[in-house]
Amino acid sequence: MKRILILTIILTMTAAIASANDGHGGGPGFGPEGGGGGAIVGSDGTAYVESHTGSGSTATTQITAINAGGTKRWTVTVDNGSHPILSGSNLIVASRTGDTTTASFKLTAINTASGATAWSLTINGIAGEIEPYNGGVYVTVVTPATTSGTAATRSLVAVSSSGSVLWTVAI
Repeated sequence: MKRILILTIILTMTAAIASANDGHGGGPGFGPEGGGGGAIVGSDGTAYVESHTGSGSTATTQITAINAGGTKRWTVTVDNGSHPILSGSNLIVASRTGDTTTASFKLTAINTASGATAWSLTINGIAGEIEPYNGGVYVTVVTPATTSGTAATRSLVAVSSSGSVLWTVAI
């Protein structure tokens, strides 16, 4: 009886965590369809709020910057974007550009002051975690196997704050 009670509690907690994350676990993913994500707050108090519309190839992510005084500064729309990451003076958004057999993604840097695109970079593979560092972002990339019987490869890619690949290391 005790085991059943413990199992029930664990399953309930797991379901609650998944629900709190819109059923997407805790990873970056490529945004929930419909709805929106949380706000990112910059050091100057500006909140960057995302919302998602559509699905599949028509999915878009809209990001709105609202200053600490409550005034909307700018709004931008990107195709099929993931949750933005704040890195220096840019918001970095990953967008899918291929299907599972020709997987690639585009990193787009949005200038936090103006909302203008600072740079974009297309990388072959599927974007995993994106983590900022003081000179840009690190991106975990999974490249699907190209032929049957071979394995997918993983790598860590360092991208500078100006949008160039600094290095790639297989992991």
